[in-house]
Amino acid sequence: MLFNLALAFTGMYFVTFFAYMYTTSLGQSKVRAINKILLALLYVVVGLFLFFDDAKYNIVDITLLIAVVFTCIGDIVLLFKFNLGALFFTIGNLSLVAHDILLLESLDIHIGSYWWAALVYVGIFGGYMLLERFSTHFKIEKKDRLKAFGYLAMVTIHGSIGATLYFVTNYEPAIMLGLGSVLFMLSDYVLCSYKYSYNKETSVHKLNTFLYFFGIILITWSFHIF
Repeated sequence: MLFNLALAFTGMYFVTFFAYMYTTSLGQSKVRAINKILLALLYVVVGLFLFFDDAKYNIVDITLLIAVVFTCIGDIVLLFKFNLGALFFTIGNLSLVAHDILLLESLDIHIGSYWWAALVYVGIFGGYMLLERFSTHFKIEKKDRLKAFGYLAMVTIHGSIGATLYFVTNYEPAIMLGLGSVLFMLSDYVLCSYKYSYNKETSVHKLNTFLYFFGIILITWSFHIF
């Protein structure tokens, strides 16, 4: 029953998602804000249905639920206070890092088996810093550099571990989680390129929207064991 409800609300989520993408194209900020709030609430509802349908209530799933709730709060608060919203996203991202590590430990995959996630981290974060340094199109305004790079340094931890999940496990929810995590991370890089730089193109905003909301629903669905 709860699984079927999760499917139904996921359908509603994607209808709202495409509506949000459309209103982003039109530049209708008020309608877009309403759609974004609905999207955030819908992925939390889907997560709750899947969480209680699984009914294990272990620390791994509880940590994921906490992460999803905080990202939802961040989505909504971001509309009114950007820095406060970013703080909630930070808590959500750190919770996802904890969840990833706990999940891998529960699968008897220890950190020594995926140490090379550190190399992925250096490649992604270092690569973006070089891109920002030598490309005027991605140049972040001086007053925002510390804030932007600090946030990206944190979110890349989650994305880097997520990127390794495909290679260290064949557990389907973990692979779905990893893909969602990578999309989530990439959306934040795109967001910083839009919010903190001179690049204000609508297409960049739409790419951020697509990556984030597609990534977060994959993360949410990783609650379920196929």
